[in-house]
Amino acid sequence: MAWAVGVFTIMGVIVAGVVAYFKIRHFLWEEKGNSKMPQEDQEEQIFNEGLKILDNIQIDDEKENPQENEQMTGDSGSPTIKRKYVSWIVFGMSFLVVIAFIGGIILERNTETSQYDVYQFGGYSWYVLQSTEDKILLLSCGVVDYKEYGETTNTWEYCNARYYLNGAFFDTFSPADKKRIIESNLKTVFDGGVVQTTDYVFLLSTSEEIKYNIGRFKISSDWWLRDGNNDKISFVDINGYLSWEYSNNLKGIRPAIWINK
Repeated sequence: MAWAVGVFTIMGVIVAGVVAYFKIRHFLWEEKGNSKMPQEDQEEQIFNEGLKILDNIQIDDEKENPQENEQMTGDSGSPTIKRKYVSWIVFGMSFLVVIAFIGGIILERNTETSQYDVYQFGGYSWYVLQSTEDKILLLSCGVVDYKEYGETTNTWEYCNARYYLNGAFFDTFSPADKKRIIESNLKTVFDGGVVQTTDYVFLLSTSEEIKYNIGRFKISSDWWLRDGNNDKISFVDINGYLSWEYSNNLKGIRPAIWINK
């Protein structure tokens, strides 16, 4: 979620600001040799002294205490320690903001909350990937079974996953629900070519997964896509990333269907 990035970034800025405030405050009063800060006008003094540090302006009492200032600034008389102190503060603030931003991105990536509406159909829960005037594209919210993509072939046209989806799985729907499921004309990429099939139930292709950005909403399983080549088939791993695997491995099946409204 986009709000997570903003929240983490704001938190990082607040923490960095508080740390920087107390670091500068401690440095200024330690530099003057004071163990305690005066109660009167302390906020105004901190503000004014802070401006001097950030502008690289030496504090006036350096001239009155040359030996002390020589130890503070070094042999050249330049405000070395001051610059290093401010540099470390700036570096720390930047580091915290970056960490907060990355934390927001990780939270956004790892969230299991979907942007898609959930639709109940045929005894299963589905995400509504697309809706038109007369039909809806649905993807199961989770895997419905674990299957090999195929034993002897990687081609979608003849693979075991396709036979299962349009056979045993399709038969779990009632006659009334079956009438609502639309027979879809699919184009599936294999080895640079295109295989055309007609299916009631199917797996998403790699291009469809990217189009609808399904991988960002993780589930607790790898799941097959339907395209590939003679060696491996595409799938979405448990972290939501696209990958490739040999077809005789067991992975989750997430059916997709078009239905009439």
